[in-house]
Amino acid sequence: MQSHPANAETIILSAKIRKLLKLKPLSVKVAARSHNKFVIKNHAKQASIPITNYELINENTTAQELIEKLDLPLIVKPIDKSGAQGVKTAKLKRQFQASCERAF
Repeated sequence: MQSHPANAETIILSAKIRKLLKLKPLSVKVAARSHNKFVIKNHAKQASIPITNYELINENTTAQELIEKLDLPLIVKPIDKSGAQGVKTAKLKRQFQASCERAF
């Protein structure tokens, strides 16, 4: 039997199955929230949980504007990956640009 890594889709699917079978503990809402880094950061912020500064970026975000706002080093985390998948640390502007290209 081949093993597959957990990702947001499999986690959410398993939460739906648990709900259908009336099993506990992970709700579909919690599973979906916990796998979107921007959503989870906003939720933590609203709950007054101390978190690092963050910014949702897109393909139009420039390295310079983000460096001016947050400073280096920057950590790029794709919002739709689980665990540390796709996470990159950028200590230099060019590293940040390369990390963003891979994330999109």
